[in-house]
Amino acid sequence: MARTTALTREPARPVVWFVRVAAGVGFLAWFFYLALWTGYDYTRPTVMQPSLGRQYALETHGHTVYLTHHEVFTLHTLGEVGMGLMIVAAVVGLISKRRLRSGD
Repeated sequence: MARTTALTREPARPVVWFVRVAAGVGFLAWFFYLALWTGYDYTRPTVMQPSLGRQYALETHGHTVYLTHHEVFTLHTLGEVGMGLMIVAAVVGLISKRRLRSGD
């Protein structure tokens, strides 16, 4: 339940703070995901090397490189955490605004 100030009818400061921090951290994680994807695309081998664990393909517009399990895990974790935090921030922000409009 979002608290409101008497005069302004805005969400309570902790809600606003949470939404801003979650969205900011999510955006940074998503940005680092894109940077890491690009870095892997330019620096990893284009030939599969199963003996070194490079067997997971990363395709970027027809250019394929091969990653290790750890690299794939790191890449997907950054992307999913970033997107998840941005979605949570948006949902919390929308719910708090909707509750203010309904008068709860």
